[in-house]
Amino acid sequence: MSTPRIVIIGAGISGLSAALYLKRRNFTNITILEKAAVPGGKIATLHHEGLIIERGADSFLAKKQAMLDLAADLGLSDQLVGTSPSAKHVYIAGEHKLHPFPKGLRLAIPSDIGAILRTPTLTPFAKLRVLADLLLPGAKHNPSIEDESLGQLLTRRFGQAFAEQIAEPILAGIYAGDLDKISVQATFPQFAEMERCSGSLIRAMRKQLRAEQQEARIQSMFLAFRGGFSQLTSELLNQLTDVELHCGCAVERISGEGPYLVRDAAGNEWQADELIVTVPSFSARKLFAPLADIPFFQHIEHVSVANVIFAFDKQSGIRLPEGSGFLVPRRLNKLTTACTWTSNKWTHTAPDGSVLLRAYVGRDGQQNWQRFTDEQLTSEVLAELRDWMDIPGEPTFIDVNRWPLAMPQYAPGHRQRLQAMRDFVGQKHPNFRLIGASYDAVGLPDCVLHARQAAFAIADTYRE
Repeated sequence: MSTPRIVIIGAGISGLSAALYLKRRNFTNITILEKAAVPGGKIATLHHEGLIIERGADSFLAKKQAMLDLAADLGLSDQLVGTSPSAKHVYIAGEHKLHPFPKGLRLAIPSDIGAILRTPTLTPFAKLRVLADLLLPGAKHNPSIEDESLGQLLTRRFGQAFAEQIAEPILAGIYAGDLDKISVQATFPQFAEMERCSGSLIRAMRKQLRAEQQEARIQSMFLAFRGGFSQLTSELLNQLTDVELHCGCAVERISGEGPYLVRDAAGNEWQADELIVTVPSFSARKLFAPLADIPFFQHIEHVSVANVIFAFDKQSGIRLPEGSGFLVPRRLNKLTTACTWTSNKWTHTAPDGSVLLRAYVGRDGQQNWQRFTDEQLTSEVLAELRDWMDIPGEPTFIDVNRWPLAMPQYAPGHRQRLQAMRDFVGQKHPNFRLIGASYDAVGLPDCVLHARQAAFAIADTYRE
């Protein structure tokens, strides 16, 4: 069949990218079905009186090539911007005060021994325990360790105090998770590889940073789009005008074994020779009966998160420290898990005279905030921010964004369960592909990467 019917369920970054790369491989019969009223998924930019407000994803790691490639493919490379050079400092919240994070941390792995010794966050004993990493044996002396939690690995290498007070706010914050329940192999497999190769994670990180400095590759660790991430969605849609897109279309059931029959809640039906499903795992298993009993779908959980955006007039007297924001350790038991000083970190997001803040809410084990109204949530979060920061005036603008079950939790053994699931689906249903955040792509660049891989795999199937 030279012109297969391809149906993509979900018009987030995964679905739209898959459609683009299928189109670039000369496929023409492509249909995208999206439950929401508008496409974009977790990308949602609000423009308000000169403010550029990201309601969802706000940046990506600069070293992730898939997103750089997509920007280039869409002609948006010149729209990429890095963080402000003056926003390098990050803080950690104490009871009523912000403390500077130790310098030299890269994804919570220390590289600057002097900075660890000088930090007021750790006791003298805890600092010595961190430096014990330089002496402890590596994983090659622990052959039974196949996968473990980030909490186990970092406690083993650096001690419990470092894991809880410094590593946890950084790494668990990325996944809105519990450090003791997040898989190393599914999130930061490079940590395990660094330990195997170098023993000490500190030595391995110092070596990596020296190599990066010599290559002068990393000017900004994070990148964003000058006009907001909606630029990305808009340009994808501009280049997919000949792709059939149905929004407000809630898929209800998938049946068949290829070709598949896709039916929505209104009774509309589509036939698909190739099917790409990008919706979360808890939705996918309800759509397609053969998925229901696979262990992978029974083990993975998702956590709800939110963000509250505050805009202030500088004339109100608000003063921010120099830096990009702060993280809040779990042990403080606060609603706020982190706060980005957006107008400091991304200078293009606010006009002169305005201050833009973004507070994050929600993580595994701390979900009580969901019963709050938007007004209650705003009031509680603002009170917490004022406990850490000098905010004398009232905000000129507030925006509350809730993302139900948006963050998948990759527990130890996730990769093994994922591979077993994909082996089963690939054998029984080779034209049925599952991609997206629930599987192995929490960040936007990984969603793009796996979407491109799925598109190329389909192209290989129909290569003459």
